[in-house]
Amino acid sequence: MDNIIKDIATAACDGEYSYMVEIIRYFIWDSGEAENAGEEERALIMSCLNAAINSGDDIAMNIMGAMYAEGRLVEADLAKAYEWYKKASENGNRLATSNLGFCYLYGRGTDINYEKAYYAFLDAAVLGEGDAIVRLGDMFFYGDYVEKNQERAFRYYKHAIDFSKNALPELWAAQVYSDASKRIADCYLNGTGVKKDIQKAVMYYNAALVYYKDREAQGDSYSASGFEKTKQGLTKATEMLVSE
Repeated sequence: MDNIIKDIATAACDGEYSYMVEIIRYFIWDSGEAENAGEEERALIMSCLNAAINSGDDIAMNIMGAMYAEGRLVEADLAKAYEWYKKASENGNRLATSNLGFCYLYGRGTDINYEKAYYAFLDAAVLGEGDAIVRLGDMFFYGDYVEKNQERAFRYYKHAIDFSKNALPELWAAQVYSDASKRIADCYLNGTGVKKDIQKAVMYYNAALVYYKDREAQGDSYSASGFEKTKQGLTKATEMLVSE
């Protein structure tokens, strides 16, 4: 831990904010050491992040939002997370714009507002945020703000797969690929948005499982629920194939 903290402090002193912010991101989410950080380390990281934010670093703003959203090094506070995501989004950060969509979609730190969620996801998708493409598909699938159109939802899911597959096994790509594959499998299993095809459902469920496991191996705490639902879908699809 000492070496990482030293690197953060050195980068901050040298004004190398982009490099410093990347080290902080690694320390908090990937190193496995953040939960053991003492008060001095926490104070240093917050000071460094604020210095980067004051310089206009939108990635640092988004990281601050994620810290409050997940309770990393700070007390969880969804209202503060929302405000930081909003500030980062206003400064052009595409991930923060997608995160803002989640805030509006689920009422995290703000009121539920499907219209604002839709346009946040749309803006993030245009900027190249793959997860936002999946969530746009969800909004068309369920008819949240937009008119329900499951065929269009299916096309969004397929686009998300095409968008992410060349970047595998990077974590962001694995997240998009697994979530989109699971949704496509559901569509084939139930004949929603596309012609029913159990064999294709099995194929996409298996693809989703591979990358949910990859996400778990990379420390993604959000993969467990998708993994379990995908296993359930695969079991159902396999039973249907056997009974044919």
